[in-house]
Amino acid sequence: HRHADPPHHQHLEVLGHAEVLVVGRIDPEFVNLPGRLRPDQLVVDQVRLWDDGGGLGERYRGLCW
Repeated sequence: HRHADPPHHQHLEVLGHAEVLVVGRIDPEFVNLPGRLRPDQLVVDQVRLWDDGGGLGERYRGLCW
């Protein structure tokens, strides 16, 4: 019987392969997201996770808020 990976492990796995990350819910795990991104990854934020764009500059887009 295979156990499901914990949610945080799934996020990290996606993070390694994604070009664009869409944040659709507020989760404490996402607070440190900017420090874990590659320079070529973009973030689309649907929940206003950061007021300042997490310091991502042009790699950050707020949507629907």
